[in-house]
Amino acid sequence: MNRIKDYRKQSRLTQKQLADLMHTTQQTIGRWENGNPEPSIANLRDLAYALRTTVGALLGDPWTSNQSSNYHLMLKEDENGMDGLWGNLGILPSGRPKSIWYPITVGTFESIPSSLKHNEPFYFETLNNKLVLVNPKHVKRFVTLDEAADEFPDDWDLEWHEFGYESLEIYDALEAYQEELMHPDSKMLSEHLRKTIEELIADHDLDEDDILKLTSSIRIFFNDGKMEPYTLSAFDFIDDILYPILSADECPKTITIDHDDFSMYIPTASVSLIEFPLLKANEVMKRLNSE
Repeated sequence: MNRIKDYRKQSRLTQKQLADLMHTTQQTIGRWENGNPEPSIANLRDLAYALRTTVGALLGDPWTSNQSSNYHLMLKEDENGMDGLWGNLGILPSGRPKSIWYPITVGTFESIPSSLKHNEPFYFETLNNKLVLVNPKHVKRFVTLDEAADEFPDDWDLEWHEFGYESLEIYDALEAYQEELMHPDSKMLSEHLRKTIEELIADHDLDEDDILKLTSSIRIFFNDGKMEPYTLSAFDFIDDILYPILSADECPKTITIDHDDFSMYIPTASVSLIEFPLLKANEVMKRLNSE
């Protein structure tokens, strides 16, 4: 059973309004909500973009983030329910001059006090495609700033995707767009979403490396302030990287990252935080839990 209707209602859209956003008819929206017929993958991408969430969330996938960048989703239905934009979380790692800011949902905001209570490593999801493992022992400061608040003084330098207003679906759509460039017959995006992605790329002057960073980046911030960037395309075993972190009741003492040419063993105690691509992490959990 898909959740298109749930997300539409929580976004305060009528079927007609969503149809206008989708450049289709109200009757088509009604049929998609009833699952007869099921929308195509291109239609699902359009729906996810319009409703500011992901295809997996619309399909009710239990291993997919239920986040939405829609600020109307201010109340969670339950712990696995829809979760909307709250504002930003700023983390100032040891040895760094400025905070790293993440757009977060209501659910993440509400979980921060309890996560910090025991001063142990924890992870959280962001609205700009990050799964962040953070070690509070090497963080100078956490700041929560709701969406309506003024900028945090002398520490507020955000890029376009760090405000949290964009749909999470753009990250998958950016990858699909790159795939279409290599395989023009694949037709993974609708004409409307393809045009939207092309405008996004032009507006922010994104090249192939920029898109790779947005969709597949790992950044490791060590407790001395140094940062090492990687991309998942450089590693063989994404499952082995993420599964121990996501499946354990407690964060592992050591994070292992295997490469073609080397293996890294990173003590969790030596880092301030590590960023992984959230949608890739969702794919890992879905795949491993279906085996």
